[in-house]
Amino acid sequence: MNGSLDTRYQSGAILVKVIRRDGSAQLYQKTFDLNNNRNEWVKILEGLDVEVDTLLERQKVNDPDLWVVEIESADGQNYLDEF
Repeated sequence: MNGSLDTRYQSGAILVKVIRRDGSAQLYQKTFDLNNNRNEWVKILEGLDVEVDTLLERQKVNDPDLWVVEIESADGQNYLDEF
């Protein structure tokens, strides 16, 4: 998604940020896949931790009810496909 959030889910969106030890981070958003008729987590941004935080700060202006779950992972493993 090139670092942009799906605007259909702006109000009260739940995002998961995975932070790695090397200072990089990934940001995921849950979306509904119409083709497979199921929810799935989509990576919307991958970069430096500070870059992900910048996007989150911009998004908070549009969605004051934004929820962000942060996971620290040495290797970037997130287990999101299990939810």
